[in-house]
Amino acid sequence: PSVGYNSDPVRNKRNKALRKAIRYAFDWKELSEKRFSSQGELYPGFLPPSFEPILEELSKDSITYRPGKARAMLAENGWNEENLPVIVFTGIANIISRQNFEMFEKFLLRIGYPKSKIMGKMYLTFHDLLFDLKEGELPSFGLMSWNMDIIDATDLMELFYSKNKSPGMNFFNYNNPEFDALLETVSAMPLGPERSQLIKRANEIIIDDCPIISG
Repeated sequence: PSVGYNSDPVRNKRNKALRKAIRYAFDWKELSEKRFSSQGELYPGFLPPSFEPILEELSKDSITYRPGKARAMLAENGWNEENLPVIVFTGIANIISRQNFEMFEKFLLRIGYPKSKIMGKMYLTFHDLLFDLKEGELPSFGLMSWNMDIIDATDLMELFYSKNKSPGMNFFNYNNPEFDALLETVSAMPLGPERSQLIKRANEIIIDDCPIISG
């Protein structure tokens, strides 16, 4: 993928920097105010601290709006208007998805992303979108949420487990052996401080690899 994992280590490093730059471009405060009436809790990683208080210790850097940092990261890693990949934002063909796309586009334009390389792909139905997700064909970006089946960190960790890649629930096709090992260990552990530390480490991995822009 143009912004995901690449077998070339040099390109893979540049892709990771690109993902992080896009994350720094996200103004979560503005998004929350304009799209969600300032409701909800902003937190780094994939799990809110209400589940694991130790997650309060995570750095807030990944959810901090830093457009200057984003522009610097692009330049430092050789990205410019000529070679930046096309970014495709997906959703359902309705006014909400259109507004989400316009917000996403605005954030990218602020860091110098060419408007011609920010595209929208809207699906007629959620079923159509879900089909491409399961086939691993959904391009690039889109706003997503997940309703937990069980009130435990492992429910969300499963979303990044390599053995759950498309057509499973790991729609990102994310693969990190350390993360996989943490999930397998945590799943067999009782509640306690040691388990919480491993869950914190899992969050740190997702924050660093940046397979998603979460907040």
